[in-house]
Amino acid sequence: MNDPTQYVHDQLAAICPIDGISLGDWSDTATWAIHPAANATDAQKQAAQAWINAFNPNTWVPVPQSITRFQALAELTNAGLYDAALAAVTAAGGLTKLAWDNAVSFERDSPTIANLAAALKLTSDQLDQMFIQAAQIKA
Repeated sequence: MNDPTQYVHDQLAAICPIDGISLGDWSDTATWAIHPAANATDAQKQAAQAWINAFNPNTWVPVPQSITRFQALAELTNAGLYDAALAAVTAAGGLTKLAWDNAVSFERDSPTIANLAAALKLTSDQLDQMFIQAAQIKA
């Protein structure tokens, strides 16, 4: 995800039902406000505020939406998942195998990546981290 406001919104919405958020100064979380939904519990509100308090906006890195084939394979190797990914792709066959064998790049939100992540039991956050790390790999 490349939109920092959307990222913060999504993280907070996963913790607490919200109607929205206000981000004053991006680099100063003291200027941020949560607008909890009417059904949000006190515990959820506190957990959302704790997330804000712990979040460092200056270290936030957007998730690349695309990585090269080399970067994807290198990151799977670095993570010790290459063999499992190859087995999952082979088992899936069809378009998944065709994409694995021929894609020049891999898109974060593609069905192929979603299916592979599910087969490898990767959470969305883990997959995001793999894309971030993969984008840093140079051939």
